[in-house]
Amino acid sequence: MVRGGIMERKGLAVVFVLAAAIRLSIFSSAEFREAIAARVEVTTAVTSLTRIREGVFLLERGASPYAGDMLHQPPLLLYLMHPLCHAPVWLLA
Repeated sequence: MVRGGIMERKGLAVVFVLAAAIRLSIFSSAEFREAIAARVEVTTAVTSLTRIREGVFLLERGASPYAGDMLHQPPLLLYLMHPLCHAPVWLLA
């Protein structure tokens, strides 16, 4: 009984590792990132990474990102996402 439990856990661990590897390979693809960024179902005015990048750009240039109707995120989120906008692409995948 104990031996069967160990084998089941090892099999489950293999499944999780395989699933994580497949997910990482899909999300690291540039085509997938471009396709998902344009989908309305997952990208809104509040969750758009493009709008956060534009807000960071304006903030770095000394302009207020909240002057227009472009940015809807709280200022704390804008400052937390600031380092990610300059991160390498492989880190964000």
